[in-house]
Amino acid sequence: METVQSPLISQGTVLPTVRRRSVSFSQTPSPENSELIEDLCRFIRKLGEEPPTGAPASCLGVLGLNKDKYTVKVTSLDGDGSSHPSSFVCLDDFLPPAQKWNVDRKKRMDLALNLSLAILQFYSTPWIDSWWTWKDFCVLKGDKSQIFVTKRFYSTHSPLATNFDIAQHSASTPVSVFWDCIGEPVLTRLGFALVELALGRRLCELRGEDQNSIDDEDMLDLFTAKDLVDREVVLNKAGKDYNAAVRACLWHQIVSEDCVTGLDSKHRDFKRDMERFIVAPIENYYVTTWGKVSGC
Repeated sequence: METVQSPLISQGTVLPTVRRRSVSFSQTPSPENSELIEDLCRFIRKLGEEPPTGAPASCLGVLGLNKDKYTVKVTSLDGDGSSHPSSFVCLDDFLPPAQKWNVDRKKRMDLALNLSLAILQFYSTPWIDSWWTWKDFCVLKGDKSQIFVTKRFYSTHSPLATNFDIAQHSASTPVSVFWDCIGEPVLTRLGFALVELALGRRLCELRGEDQNSIDDEDMLDLFTAKDLVDREVVLNKAGKDYNAAVRACLWHQIVSEDCVTGLDSKHRDFKRDMERFIVAPIENYYVTTWGKVSGC
């Protein structure tokens, strides 16, 4: 099965698919008797065809650029079939339901900004599913300032991907009539996440007793999130700018003194509007409260 990988992008990054090995580059003194890699393209093709031999972290060769030397090593990843290396932690585990989050407000707001940036960068690609959840993102265990996209999708052009595999993958995507009426599931789910990060709890723990009669989880989350915004709970916790960004996500519109601007992910200006009305206010709130954003 061929899985597609994405290039590194600042703030939001696609986590590489786990394989039995990975290749790392480090600027270290070159080992003795190491082979100089003259043609990088030929080296990469050969690497894909013939698994390297030797122990983990063994030297594969040295790349040279002017006077700089970069050692190329093979590094073993988790071989237990897990969806990501052990150095990463899934946000679903980092921000668990029905448990107190051991994350302070500054870190939650840092995650809110980086999550918004990741959605902004990847919303129009298969890396972000319409019904994404916390399980689709992870962070480094030692440094949680950057969010990684963990979702995989399968190339229909891959000779190794069977029709059955692709159909099975597509069938796993949930479909709800609720979303046909509400629309913009990616943006709305970002609103859900922003509310949870502002309050430090999952929406399922913040519901009112009168909402227990509703069976649709997505509908419950939307009613709960909008109710918390209407009652100014989010405003009191995270301030005016952050609250405005949450409103934009949940109502898919910006209300100003002059007009009402709709947020439509199919519109050519959506990325600009999302950056202006969602990402920028959250960043402004973070900078005003704590100063420079992590990683910037």
